[in-house]
Amino acid sequence: MVGKASLSCILAAVLLVSPALSSNVKGVAPEKQALYQVSGNTWTCLDKSKTIPASAINDDYCDCPDGSDEPGTSACPNSVFYCENKGHIPSYIKSYRVNDGVCDPECCDGSDESSGLIKCDNICKEVGIQYRKHKAEMDAVLTSGVSTKKEWIEYGKSKMAELQIEKAKLEEQIAIMRTELGALEKIEEVAREKEQAARDSAAPVTVVKTDSKCPPCKVSSDSAAFKISSLRNHIKTLQEEVDELLTILHDMKRDHNQNYHDMAVKTAISGYDEFLVDYDIIKTERQEDVDEENIVEQADDAQEEEQDFTNEVVEEDTDPVVKEAAQGNVVSRITSAFVTKLEKLLPAKVKEALPSILLNVDEAERLQQAASKASDAVREKRNDIGTKENDLNGVNGKLNKDYGRDLEWMKLENECFEKDEGEYVYSICIFGGAHQKSNRDGANTNLGSFEGYTGSADNSSPEYYNKQLYSRGTKCWNGPERSVKAVFECGAKTEILEVTEPEKCEYQFKMRSPAVCPLIATKGEDETEARVIHEEL
Repeated sequence: MVGKASLSCILAAVLLVSPALSSNVKGVAPEKQALYQVSGNTWTCLDKSKTIPASAINDDYCDCPDGSDEPGTSACPNSVFYCENKGHIPSYIKSYRVNDGVCDPECCDGSDESSGLIKCDNICKEVGIQYRKHKAEMDAVLTSGVSTKKEWIEYGKSKMAELQIEKAKLEEQIAIMRTELGALEKIEEVAREKEQAARDSAAPVTVVKTDSKCPPCKVSSDSAAFKISSLRNHIKTLQEEVDELLTILHDMKRDHNQNYHDMAVKTAISGYDEFLVDYDIIKTERQEDVDEENIVEQADDAQEEEQDFTNEVVEEDTDPVVKEAAQGNVVSRITSAFVTKLEKLLPAKVKEALPSILLNVDEAERLQQAASKASDAVREKRNDIGTKENDLNGVNGKLNKDYGRDLEWMKLENECFEKDEGEYVYSICIFGGAHQKSNRDGANTNLGSFEGYTGSADNSSPEYYNKQLYSRGTKCWNGPERSVKAVFECGAKTEILEVTEPEKCEYQFKMRSPAVCPLIATKGEDETEARVIHEEL
């Protein structure tokens, strides 16, 4: 019996002097307890650098270079202490914080303070309840944000597909319009050539100078209609033909059906009324010229009257290039202009009754009108092409824009958000600009325009899109240009949380948005897995 009692005492003594043989070593996580079990009286440091007595573990003296022999004391500054935190999440703290007289929140069970300097209550149950409640709220936000982000991604893909279709459509339209422009330019070129050829082939007016006051005028022309060979021989004939035209128009004005609104007839009657205002005076003056016995002596006066109605001066000296208005007398010129205006508007029966000479409009004038219409068509087509090209540039700009890895930012383009901070209201429009508006006087200050993403140097990293820079704002007095750094975190909706000014005129907008929520939600921290506390020493 004595032998058995002595053996029991010896084993008890060994247990007392060899803490490494106990079931748990203080400061060591359950999954690492096996590293501190020994066979014999020695133990090897975890970095294999040296072997020490088993009794040296947690003896408040640092023996191992890696500090692994003092997991439960503050002896080794490079070691860590494990807090079990039952009812909450286990964690690690730096060993120098063990028994320092401060209840560390990371060790809610108070296990880091066992020296008696201070008593730390175990509050892990309460902390765990609050943590799980907050985590449930954040999980809901994450779920909502991810769902919204997926919708935005689908929106971005749909819009991009539409833009591709629109681009192809615009490119096809522009190609067709350029072909049409080429044809119109060819028509314009031909019309201009015909116009010039008609003008070049027209015989010039020859004014024969004699000793008399009013020399007889000799006019030669390829067009018998308007190139009157002799003013004296044709003035009477033309006068009669004009009178015949006026009679027809007078009868048409008198007899037309007022209840039938024929625009051609109404236009003809309107032109007729305007012409009559001056024509009676012209007719009287021309009749006086015809009745004069000596038409040569009256020629100077007739020429002055013609100049009053035509505003065209015919030089006395022979000139090879004479203006078109000088090719005939004033009556034929006014009549030609009047009939030209009415030719396309008069009904067919009225035109058939008109003297053929009055409807023979000058060919050069017709060709000039045709050339002008061709030029207008070319100009209009070029303007249409320019408009389409501007539209295409806008589409290409959107197609080449960085809307995020999955086009999630496209939905937010030009969407604006505000935050009232008391003295100022801050606003930001995504991909647009940021502003500061005074609540006192309404003054609006430009804080900058979108420059790019700055979350990471690597644009393939998810963090790359978490920050945006808005730069080149209004310059501060005696300072830099204003700028904004928008920092985003996952949220159920896009909003500004707070605005700060870390440096003069450099603002930081803390924001939330579904756009930065991770699509693959990371598994929540296992409450049995310890968290490593990262600290700055």
